[in-house]
Amino acid sequence: YPPGLQSTVNTSLQLTGPVDAPRLTGDVEVLQASYGGQVEGEGLLALASGRAEVGAGALTTPPIAQEPGFPLTLDIRINTPAPVTFIERSNATIDGRANLRITGTIDRPELLGDVSIERAEINIGGNRYTLRHGSIEFLNRTRIDPVFDVELETRPRSGSQVFTVTLRINGTFGKFAMSAESDPYLSQTEILSLLLGAPPDVTNVESQLRSPQAAQERLVQLAAAQII
Repeated sequence: YPPGLQSTVNTSLQLTGPVDAPRLTGDVEVLQASYGGQVEGEGLLALASGRAEVGAGALTTPPIAQEPGFPLTLDIRINTPAPVTFIERSNATIDGRANLRITGTIDRPELLGDVSIERAEINIGGNRYTLRHGSIEFLNRTRIDPVFDVELETRPRSGSQVFTVTLRINGTFGKFAMSAESDPYLSQTEILSLLLGAPPDVTNVESQLRSPQAAQERLVQLAAAQII
């Protein structure tokens, strides 16, 4: 889970306690975990806006049980003894480390901890992004809601001009902020339009998108969702 994830792990788990109140504890060492699924198109906007469904066969938000089922409590630590390649495809390679803990119950699990992204190269829309900094934290005990802090660099081309663009994304899928800087200078709207495949004459992009404001918001949302 989710579909497209393949992993190799070492586990050391213990099931203890009475039958009516069992407890599962121990450690899981992740040796390999590679996600090969795709999240594209409108699914990106669904993901970014916090809606449950994220495209056909892709990641979904686990439902909260309305009534308690099997009374199994959890205390499981998940870690990577060495950097793991989380994603390795023709258009993306992402390596990192994880230090996580699952508590709560089998019906209402809680995920706390962090994932540090140590290396990432991603191709999106014809642009190659390299990681400058990346971390994902799980801080919310009431729902699994990762908090991203990512900084990437890319060098898109507009006609004969090459720009060096730095993107910073902070927040969760449901609420995030993204800032963009470029050298030579472009406005943030021009940068995002360029990254999403605007025509070579980026000087006209901002005037095209200035009204309505919803178009700009959708542009930022889609760009950030693609990168996340």
